[in-house]
Amino acid sequence: MTRRLGDRATFAVEIGEVEPHQLRVVDLWVAGKRLTTEDNYAFLPFFIRVMRSSAAQVRRRDVKPCPFPGRTAEEIFWLLRADETEFREQFYADAFHATQLTTARPHTASRTPQRP
Repeated sequence: MTRRLGDRATFAVEIGEVEPHQLRVVDLWVAGKRLTTEDNYAFLPFFIRVMRSSAAQVRRRDVKPCPFPGRTAEEIFWLLRADETEFREQFYADAFHATQLTTARPHTASRTPQRP
């Protein structure tokens, strides 16, 4: 049974049943759009650790401002990915943390979103 935390129209996390090898399907929703369209399996031990760390960071209000205000999340992803300077590194880990959370597997590298 899938459990939903939040509202898909604003922000929601949907967590599916436990799969073999401590994997679980996790879908993230923001503004009515599902962000986890490629590979939505999460390795639970890693996922739990990173979610706790991210939640603590948000509670401390230690979140960087948007690097490209007014752009969509997908546009920001591609702009940062194309940048090979230190500017990208300031945001890369934070901006793509959610992607890493849902694509991290103990035996595979994470996948990047497909260019439209």
